[in-house]
Amino acid sequence: MDQQVQEELLEANMQTEGSRGKERAPSEVSSKRSLSSSKSSVASAAAKARASAEAARAKMAFAKRQLEMKKEKARLEQERATVEANLEALELERDAAAALAEAEVLEAAAMERDDNRSEISTLSSHVISKRTEEYVKQQTQMSSDFSTLPLNISSATCAQESAPRLIDKSQSMNAAYDGDTNTVQERNRLYDSERLQSTRLSPYNLPHSLPNAAFKASPHQDPASKRCTAQPDTRYYSQSQATPMLDFAKFIARRELVTTGLTKFDDNPENFRAWESSFVNATKDLQLSASEELDLLVKWLGKESSDHVRRIRAVYVTNPQAALQMSRTRLHECYATPEVIERALFTRLDNFLRLSPKDNVKLRELADLLMEILAAKGDAYLPGLAYLDTPRGITPIVEKLPSSLQEKWLYAGSRFKTRTCAGSMETAGRKAVGFQIETLDGKTCLDLPPLIECNEIMSNRSEIPTPEVALAHPHLKTVAQFIPKLDPDAQILVLLGRDMIRVHKVRQQINGPHDAPFAQRLDLGWVIVGDVCIERANKPMVSVFKTHILDNGRPSLLTPCQSHIKVKEKLCHGGEHKSGVFPHAFNHATEGVQAEDKLGLKVFDRTKNDNKPAMSFEDETFLEIMQAEFHQDEQKNWVAPLPFRSPRPLLPNNREQALSRLNSLRRTLSRNLEMKKQFSAFMEKLFQNHHAERAPPIYEDEECWYLPIFGVYHPQKPGEIRVVFDSSAQYQGISLNNVLLSGPDLNNSLLGVLLRFRKDRIAIMADIQQMFYGFLVKEDHRNYLRFLWYCDGNLSKEVVDYRMRVHVFGNSPSPSVAIYGLWLAAKRGEQEYGTDTSHFVNRHFYVDDGLVSFPTEAEAIDLLKRTEESLSKSNIKLHKIASNSVKVMQTFLPEDLASGLQDLNFGNESWPAQRSLGLYWDIKSDTFTFKVAANNEPYTHRGVLSVVNSLFDPLGFVAPVTIRGRALVRELTKEVHDWDAVFPEEKENMWEEWKTSLQKLSNLHITRTYLDYSLSNAPYTELCVFSDALSWAIGAVAYLRALTDEGEVKVGFVLGKAKLSPRPEPSVPRLELCGAVLAVEMAEHILDELDHKPNAVKFFCDSKVVLGYIYNQSRRFFVYVHNRVQRIRQSTSPNQWSYVPTVQNPADLATRSVITSQLNDTIWFTGPSFLYQQPQEQQCEFFEMVNPETDAEVRPCVTSFATRVERSLFSERFQRFSTWESLLRAVSFLIHQACSHTSSSISTSHTCKGWHQCSKIDTPEEQTAAKRLILLHAQKELYPEEYTALQRNGKVSHSSALWNLDPYIDDGLLRVGGRLKHASIESEVKNPIIIPKQSHVAKLLVSYHHSKVHHQGRQFTEGAIRQAGLWIVGGKRLINSILHRCVACRRLRGKQEVQKMADLPPERLSTSPPFTYVGLDVFGPWTVVTRRTRGGVAENKRRAILFTSKQLRSDRGTNFIGASQELGMQPAKENQTSLLKYLHENGCTWEFNPPHASHMGGAWERMIGVTRRILDGMLLQKKHAHLTHEVLCTLMAEVSAIINARPLVPVSADPYSPFILTPAMLLTQKPIVPVQFENYTEKDLLKCQWKRVQALANEFWSRWRKEYISTLQPRRKWHETHRNLHPGDVVLLKQVQSPRNDWPLGLITSVFPGNDGRVRKVEVRTTSGSNVKTFLRPISDVILLLAKEE
Repeated sequence: MDQQVQEELLEANMQTEGSRGKERAPSEVSSKRSLSSSKSSVASAAAKARASAEAARAKMAFAKRQLEMKKEKARLEQERATVEANLEALELERDAAAALAEAEVLEAAAMERDDNRSEISTLSSHVISKRTEEYVKQQTQMSSDFSTLPLNISSATCAQESAPRLIDKSQSMNAAYDGDTNTVQERNRLYDSERLQSTRLSPYNLPHSLPNAAFKASPHQDPASKRCTAQPDTRYYSQSQATPMLDFAKFIARRELVTTGLTKFDDNPENFRAWESSFVNATKDLQLSASEELDLLVKWLGKESSDHVRRIRAVYVTNPQAALQMSRTRLHECYATPEVIERALFTRLDNFLRLSPKDNVKLRELADLLMEILAAKGDAYLPGLAYLDTPRGITPIVEKLPSSLQEKWLYAGSRFKTRTCAGSMETAGRKAVGFQIETLDGKTCLDLPPLIECNEIMSNRSEIPTPEVALAHPHLKTVAQFIPKLDPDAQILVLLGRDMIRVHKVRQQINGPHDAPFAQRLDLGWVIVGDVCIERANKPMVSVFKTHILDNGRPSLLTPCQSHIKVKEKLCHGGEHKSGVFPHAFNHATEGVQAEDKLGLKVFDRTKNDNKPAMSFEDETFLEIMQAEFHQDEQKNWVAPLPFRSPRPLLPNNREQALSRLNSLRRTLSRNLEMKKQFSAFMEKLFQNHHAERAPPIYEDEECWYLPIFGVYHPQKPGEIRVVFDSSAQYQGISLNNVLLSGPDLNNSLLGVLLRFRKDRIAIMADIQQMFYGFLVKEDHRNYLRFLWYCDGNLSKEVVDYRMRVHVFGNSPSPSVAIYGLWLAAKRGEQEYGTDTSHFVNRHFYVDDGLVSFPTEAEAIDLLKRTEESLSKSNIKLHKIASNSVKVMQTFLPEDLASGLQDLNFGNESWPAQRSLGLYWDIKSDTFTFKVAANNEPYTHRGVLSVVNSLFDPLGFVAPVTIRGRALVRELTKEVHDWDAVFPEEKENMWEEWKTSLQKLSNLHITRTYLDYSLSNAPYTELCVFSDALSWAIGAVAYLRALTDEGEVKVGFVLGKAKLSPRPEPSVPRLELCGAVLAVEMAEHILDELDHKPNAVKFFCDSKVVLGYIYNQSRRFFVYVHNRVQRIRQSTSPNQWSYVPTVQNPADLATRSVITSQLNDTIWFTGPSFLYQQPQEQQCEFFEMVNPETDAEVRPCVTSFATRVERSLFSERFQRFSTWESLLRAVSFLIHQACSHTSSSISTSHTCKGWHQCSKIDTPEEQTAAKRLILLHAQKELYPEEYTALQRNGKVSHSSALWNLDPYIDDGLLRVGGRLKHASIESEVKNPIIIPKQSHVAKLLVSYHHSKVHHQGRQFTEGAIRQAGLWIVGGKRLINSILHRCVACRRLRGKQEVQKMADLPPERLSTSPPFTYVGLDVFGPWTVVTRRTRGGVAENKRRAILFTSKQLRSDRGTNFIGASQELGMQPAKENQTSLLKYLHENGCTWEFNPPHASHMGGAWERMIGVTRRILDGMLLQKKHAHLTHEVLCTLMAEVSAIINARPLVPVSADPYSPFILTPAMLLTQKPIVPVQFENYTEKDLLKCQWKRVQALANEFWSRWRKEYISTLQPRRKWHETHRNLHPGDVVLLKQVQSPRNDWPLGLITSVFPGNDGRVRKVEVRTTSGSNVKTFLRPISDVILLLAKEE
């Protein structure tokens, strides 16, 4: 059976190969076209034949297995059913295997046909036939020899597995059934494993066709050997025999690798790099074509990413390679750039939800995500992930963790880097909050943000400033006292970063020289910025990294590769494509960006010069011409061309015009011999200096131009003529200047040169000699500068043609050419003589005049010498040097000095003033002055303008004077328009007065320097600009404010400006705004030109309207105001603007005008006084707009309101009611109206409908509903959590204030639960309604029930509230506060006002003679018997007056008031008596205490009390006797003796101090106890009497100071300070004669504070009907009812 199958297979193979050979052997004489078609059919037939052969071979293998199964069937009949089932399954597998083999062969044949088509097409028919024949023979030989092949199967091959193995599927199947394993499952497993092994075969070792043989495994092999595959000996196979199946093996291996080694991309950027790596590894050795790789990309990419590839493939249909490259680029852009990957990772982090303690799975997912990010962060490809190392980046991640893990995570994982100027270090830390930091003086205390607490902190102390460092620099000596010494033992505990902005804000700064450190005052103290090491003792280490920008725009420390080129395909005009190769040029960070991506990159870029004037295109052309043709000749002269326009018309020959102008000039010179002499001398000098030469003859058709000449005089130099070449003279409608480019304005600003000239102490002025003539004209262009002049300068000789060799006056480009050449000459010499020489020429010259200032003489001499030598290299001479320093001028040759200084002996002689740039400079006094020539110009338009314009004042020194002249010109020219018409006479006097005042300007001297020392050395400077406006003018003035090293403030005038307002005049606010704009423009110009940057720029304006405009943020203006406010805000910020009163605004002088003689006496040159105060931190003051509703400049604001109806009533609306009754009425009214609009109502008797004003009384139902609604909203607002909890589960939180009340809800209201459930009392009292004390309703209820109990105490009020069924939480404190503020209670029970006891008056503490200060009072009366009558006695009343010590003091008794008026103790009068004169001459005064203030006369009031007690004791003994006047006087004498004998201090027990200090000692100069003296003679008594008196007086006053005054020190009462009464307070005025309920209400109108500021006396106004009375009372007689603030 096996032999038969083999023969059938061999026959089938021969038939297949034969048919294939036949198909490959067509006729050789056929045409190429038929050959091509036959090749296709032959290939198809060959493929089918091969497929049939493979199918037969597969059938053969299964047929053999069927035979085996039949044998088993015969031998094992008992297993028949099983075997039959296996046979049926095997038949199915056979058919499937046959179909699969046929399909594989067909696919392999199709690929082989495609790959070999080109090769076959090149072979001839003879070769094809020969190869077919050889192939048939080879297959025949193989089939015949296959059965005799030796096999070399050993177990060793299984162990080695080093050489490739050839496996036959049929052999594997047979081996499986020959062994112990007989099940179908084992058979299928072996078949699958063999298929897998077949896919791993090397494509170079596979045979073209498998041998037709079966291999069986020995039944005695072990299981390991069973898994080994039998391996035939391949020695009998040649290489040529194995190659035909190469393509088939490649296909099989490719298909298996692709299907098993790839995964599908999920469109997540963070996974793209891993997927791309696996895709490349799986396909790199398969030699895939571009189309195949595109197919695989579409198959294995995600939905979104595969769409990209499909779209690109559709575009590049004919170019798969380009499609593949573009697809790779697109995928990298969308999924592989660092930004995309970082954004994807951050998005995953952000979308991760916060974890709970039980989310273990989610916690693991977060950990995996963080590990993924950590691994990605380790790759330098994703630098953006470093953001997660910062606290701001890591905080959101930590917040996603459970609370229990956050602190642990921070403790264990908070590793961070600390970077300071001392370096960086990495450490670990924890989070700490709630810390504060305080300065050493304790004045500033700041809250610190959350801190990162770490175990270690950097302790580099080398950058900490010390007092020694500050003392090492002169400008920092003043701050050395504020810097503490460095404590080496002190620990560094806190590092404050930029997240705490306030501690880094600079409050004050002290600058110094350019390279010196500077000091800054922060909130925590002074710091020094710069090299803090003394005299640079240490060498700082600086690490510098150069950052490169890669082609993709990313920065990198690595140097980009320069060895690459960029190829860009460009479409040419002919339609064909050409490749252009451009070398790489790394010029910009966007070099690697596509050309279309560069579009618009710089469209919106802005620079600081955007608003400054720019050059025109003609100006740029001029510069290009100069750069190309400006050069130096062999004699070191600079040669420049004439910059002609392009294109331009040809110039005609205008010799005829020049000759005519020369004849006219000759006639003029013939009439003026002096002018002729000067003119001829100028021309002679022109030829001598070789500035002009005889012109060569003109060739035919050669272009030339003749310049007419004329002479001009300078107004200040009448003896010198200057010949001007008229380049503007037109001939035939054209001139030389018409065809020349005038060039840009290269000149410095005249104002800028003058501003810089005033900076420093040493000033220098210099000039370029004949600047225009210092630059030659290009040889080819000299014929355009031809002119006519007489031979030898003799006007009677012939006319000769000359031409200029240099650039001339009159040519429009000559100034630009000369300035450009001067800059070029200075630039050429800066390498040898320094860049400062070039800077001096470029920055400090105005045309040919140079003005500069220096801090020192040495710097001035050095720079001027080097500049002089540098310019001399270009044959340019610097001369006319002048300086305010004798040393500087003596350094230079006399001929180089200015005129008037060359032969001057710099001693006591007066130095001539130097004039430059229109200013007169007195170099000896270093001041500016004015020289106004006395002119008699006519009183006409022309004459008036001539006088006004003759005063040149570029710095605005006399702006307040000149503005008046310009205003007069405007007034005079209002009606007269003719230039020579005489103005009206009514204003001639005013004009003459102003014109005459100009002569006094010669007496005005303004210091040249801003300050009395160099501005460059000022450590702190401010620019202060003031503005103002009137209806006819606006003005501005600027000052420099500087702080010296000694702390002194200096102020200097900088610039002033005044301008007339236009006609008709705008409104004053608009003019004030224009003045502010003028101030801003002035400040900008000063900052641009001064070359000094002040520390601050401040603006001052006296118009709060304008300040409101500037500070405004929301209101809209009209265009006029808006444009100017925008101009101001464009350059300044609102906090730079401040208000200044008009009297302190110097700009007000510029608008009001000042006469010349008074200008020096104003603040115009000195500035306001507040500028001289120490600079302080400016307080930010916000200025509101002034009456914006009525301001015509503010657009009206239309406001629309939307009404929104709330469904619930908020309790905050209850605060609009002051009583419970009004609130209840209002809510009841609302309920009534609501019921009127609804069908249902709370009362069945409700008959009202619609909105109406109801006159009915509120029903009880409505009042109850209103009360419930009010209390319900009050409870819900303040107890929302408790209310919600009770609605849900009936319990409140333990932390709630209602926990102890056991609350519950009844009818929607919170009520007290408590324990009185079974009490037999009303339910309202048993379970009262809970009311929060914080609500306004509680206050209203307390006031209501308090009034119900008629303002009784707290107990009555609280009981009334409880009886009403209300429970106010914390009600006692609320009731106390309500009662304390109750006016009625104060009126009933309020205490009288008191104040801390005042200090004793000076008269009670001074050592003065007796009765210098007298306090008196009258007391009594007593009835005395005056005479006896028949019926009895006549009695009168007597009163006593008590003097307790020149000044009288008493209360306001009517008798005292009358006595004071009678004595005339008022200002002295002419007709007063001698007594009154005596009193006034001795300064006697009478002071009165306020009424009802007996305590203010405490000293005598106490004496009166003592006197009464003594008298009572005496009269008690004589109560039955009649008291007469004499007896009473005697009693009074005894009382006086007793009172004056009282001890002033406690009696001492010291035996050495027997004297008792009493008032009698002061009166009598005698002690109470007589002192025993020795016996003195009468002479001795007369001699020593005064000593005795003096000793007694000294003894008294010494003890008085030591013993008595100390007893007055303590206050017996009134120890505390109370609130002062204020005007407007409502008080109750005490009246002793009336009951308290009748005391009147009063209003305090004025108060009288004492020396200590406390009020003890007030003036009270009361009203009774129409009667208004005013009382002066002490505060003890008033009761405060309602304070003013209440």
